[in-house]
Amino acid sequence: MFLKKAIGVFIMGARIAALAEVLLVLALGNVIGAAIYPYVVSSAVLDGSASDNSLAFASGLLIFLRLGSAAAIGLLLLYLRTGQTPRAAGLTRNGHSFSYLAKHGLVLGTISSFLVGLLFFIHSIVPLGEGLAAWWTYDETPINSAFLISLLGTSILTPPLTEEILTRGYNRARLVESFGPMAGVVLTGLIFGLSHTRYLVADGMMLLFMCEILLSSILWTYSAQKTGSIIPALIAHSVSNGIASAILFNAWIPFFLLSILLILIRKDVGELLVNMKQDWQIDGEKSNTWQGMGIIFAVLATALISLGQFG
Repeated sequence: MFLKKAIGVFIMGARIAALAEVLLVLALGNVIGAAIYPYVVSSAVLDGSASDNSLAFASGLLIFLRLGSAAAIGLLLLYLRTGQTPRAAGLTRNGHSFSYLAKHGLVLGTISSFLVGLLFFIHSIVPLGEGLAAWWTYDETPINSAFLISLLGTSILTPPLTEEILTRGYNRARLVESFGPMAGVVLTGLIFGLSHTRYLVADGMMLLFMCEILLSSILWTYSAQKTGSIIPALIAHSVSNGIASAILFNAWIPFFLLSILLILIRKDVGELLVNMKQDWQIDGEKSNTWQGMGIIFAVLATALISLGQFG
């Protein structure tokens, strides 16, 4: 009995250590990236007097430095601690053809786009809130080179690249190692979702949007775990961000209808969800109280860090 309790305490400690490491890497990367930023941009950018194009590029650069620093630190720790290379963390095709991974990513992006479109569809019938009101300024934003640079740097290219290396790469590998496949997948999804707490406000539409982010994040992480590659998640992230940007221009109807059509004609969607359910049941048989406590701890700790603007 004593030995069993001792093993349980050891496992719990190892899981808390894994969570602490992931959260520390997230915070440290953001701090280091923000510290480097003033030294790699001009004084005109810092005082806001630079051209619109330069300011737009700088906004994407800041995201790259913050999340890229976190990803680099995480992958380095993974290698120093276990000898795992970036390839082992999913920065590879893992024996799959690129076309297979790309199609998988498009399916995932379609699911996420459908969820966002469904939210807007419901909102068009029954207003859910005004939490997205700030985004409606897109309607008044001139579509010029500065806007396109900003869109690529802060939504479609830079965040998917850096966030996927960090989240579906390092975070997933570290948490799956300590919590098991499905618990690690869910924890990774939660950490990613709760790092977007700027959407977590007392507003119906924003809360539902947060639910969509959490669900998409878990699906993307599951894909990375099954394929051994972050490429599908990277593509899905980029696609869903791009379509979400189009939706904010009130062009959600064609994308919503297209996503429904693709889901209906593609068997991949149903197979993905069925496989995820089966893997959860298999892995769930190994779960225990410590695992549940670890998940609760992760949610609380991540929320606190995110609310502190580290995410």
